[in-house]
Amino acid sequence: MVAEYPEADGTGASEQSKAKERERYGAMLAAARDREFDTIIAYSDDRLTRRPLELEELIKLVDQTGLSIRTVRTENYDLSTTQGITLARILGAIAAGEARTISERQKVTFERNAYAGRPKRQRQRPFGWEDDAITIREEEAHHIRKAVEEIKGGASVASIAHGWNEAGIRTAVDPAQSKKEEKPAGQWEWSVVYRVLLGWRTAGVRTYRREPLYDAEGKLVMGAWAPIISLQDRDQALAMLSRLSRTKLRTGSWPLAGMLRCGECSKPLYGQLPSGSRGRALYGCKQGHVGISAGLLEQHLIRETVERAVRAHQAGASAEETQPKQPADWPDFVLLTAATEKIWELLEAYRASQLPASIVFPQVGELEKEQRELQKSLDAFLMEGAAPPSPLRRSTEALEWLLGVQGQFLRITPRQAKDGENQLWGAPAAAAAQGDDRTQELPYAASPEETEELNRLLRGELEMVVIKKGKAGRQSEAQFRSRIDPVWRK
Repeated sequence: MVAEYPEADGTGASEQSKAKERERYGAMLAAARDREFDTIIAYSDDRLTRRPLELEELIKLVDQTGLSIRTVRTENYDLSTTQGITLARILGAIAAGEARTISERQKVTFERNAYAGRPKRQRQRPFGWEDDAITIREEEAHHIRKAVEEIKGGASVASIAHGWNEAGIRTAVDPAQSKKEEKPAGQWEWSVVYRVLLGWRTAGVRTYRREPLYDAEGKLVMGAWAPIISLQDRDQALAMLSRLSRTKLRTGSWPLAGMLRCGECSKPLYGQLPSGSRGRALYGCKQGHVGISAGLLEQHLIRETVERAVRAHQAGASAEETQPKQPADWPDFVLLTAATEKIWELLEAYRASQLPASIVFPQVGELEKEQRELQKSLDAFLMEGAAPPSPLRRSTEALEWLLGVQGQFLRITPRQAKDGENQLWGAPAAAAAQGDDRTQELPYAASPEETEELNRLLRGELEMVVIKKGKAGRQSEAQFRSRIDPVWRK
């Protein structure tokens, strides 16, 4: 058998690097162990390996299999003899020292460039700037400034991501270089939007190792590029996000928290307050796939839940008390525990330099795949009958309380009136009488205790609710209902 195992950067710049996995090198050793070939030919010894641990593994492999190693530049590189092994170890030490020297020089250069404010080299241009990473691209900078102002006014980062995706604003990623297949190239994610809007670079500050740099006088080191927002704008936007998070305005007053799933990516939906030109609260996906009116959805699901519970009472349905399942009750719990422990043992052996990366990381990768599959099975096991019987079916008082909530408008929700109508779907009568279809929707007005109780009662009947993607703009009631796919508990 003849095969090539090329690597893009040879053995890497550092013989101690733990971040670089040599997949092709590991595959070559695996093939050698299986005796698919009997000779390895490399250009030079330092192209084969610069890492002492890998060299010792190679010496052991030669001893076990009789493998022959030949290099173009190095004579007598024979790991089957004592003299050859000694020479290889000497050359390996020299190569390791050279790698350390190169690494140290690079670190000094990087640090010098950082304090000089020069932009860091990147594989792609930063959003908001041209390819030189210095000149502002005004069209993109406008979107950034506008979004930061919206955040200062109370908007969430997720709502910005959703709005950009809906408006067709794309990231600076070259579609040809995008490796993600689960979504279209250029789509925004929460973490990327946060970094683009509120990262230090956007305010013109130079960072080093992801931390802002300060000069000898304690002042921030500014970059050689033009900032898109001011440091004051950044501080104000971060302060607003912190306040919203601290007061739990986005999570503490959302009755459907933890129950909603995106129909596109299956991830949870989160509450988003009204902001900017958006006059209604939403439940939205952080990936920006879907967003739906919080008021209409809450009213619809409460009404559906009440009707379901009333029908159960009328039919005389009852439920026996059940105990939630425990992980230890799952038949394959031992396998999941063993996989987790094995991963930990392998990583500990690597950190202690007992095993090389070429052995540890391929095994860890396989174990993590097994771990993920087992965890999915465990989650499904725990979901089966894990929820207690519905409180609405056990308690008449709970049903009466929910009936009372149903009669209240949780949120003021605008709708487009039909021709000749002045009613607003889900809006108070006073607003409807005025024909106001631009009413500002208010946050759910309830105490944390009331919100928690409402969430508990709904969870007794609902396992989850999947929200499908809808068309932009106002929708009819039928279109709105078609987007809601509740999964009821049996």
